[in-house]
Amino acid sequence: MKKLLIAALLTAGLSGSAFAAVSSDLILGFRDTSNPASNLEIDLGQVSIFASQASGTTVTYTNLLGLGANSVSSVYGSGWNTSDTLLWGVAGSTGTTTSTRTLYATSVATGSLLDGTADSSAWIAHSATSQSTAASKIGTLYTGLPSTVGVLATSATNSWSGTEGATPAAFSTWSKVQFENTTDVGSGYLASDLYELAPANNGNPGNFLGTFAIFGNGNVTFTAAGALASIPEPTTYAAILGAAALGFVMLRRKQAIV
Repeated sequence: MKKLLIAALLTAGLSGSAFAAVSSDLILGFRDTSNPASNLEIDLGQVSIFASQASGTTVTYTNLLGLGANSVSSVYGSGWNTSDTLLWGVAGSTGTTTSTRTLYATSVATGSLLDGTADSSAWIAHSATSQSTAASKIGTLYTGLPSTVGVLATSATNSWSGTEGATPAAFSTWSKVQFENTTDVGSGYLASDLYELAPANNGNPGNFLGTFAIFGNGNVTFTAAGALASIPEPTTYAAILGAAALGFVMLRRKQAIV
């Protein structure tokens, strides 16, 4: 089932709802090279949520990394935002069949101003055959996340570490040095650009969709590609997200009744 408003629900504090990960979801994953016991994984929702944002618009997910027992500090300690061994990335796939092997992956951005422009090395799109391994591994990743937020043992084959693999190539495809960012942000932020890699674009740089950034206070933002757009006031966001969350809950209730 599609989770078109899962990002709004997360921001509205309704992350307790259990929605299993499905194809085309973006997964934010963490692993700590100095404490490799657990992966923190967050289902950010369908990629369409991010691809459909107005050019340059920044959406803020307030305290997304502070979700109770599954908070980043609970899993990795209070000093997570000054750690250079805690690594993160975002990955997704539209599926494993030949016609649906579009991949999504972040690439570390250096000096990003979060202004809707890319500041990273773009991933290259490949044929459906070449992207089959990554699509399969990300498909396995989805099976390990039965709810919006989860903590999985790194030894599990369907965990972030289990599917990303122990080799220098994340998901047997992307250099980990470029795919994984650190959380050593202090009071600032670190950013990674998101690329769409469609087989139809074989041999060409991926389509830049926008930039994810992690802040030291636990906030996560996504700035859509394009010219910087005017940002609604916080009160406007609250009204939009409140209405979106109410509409989604009503939709889920209606579907449950049918």
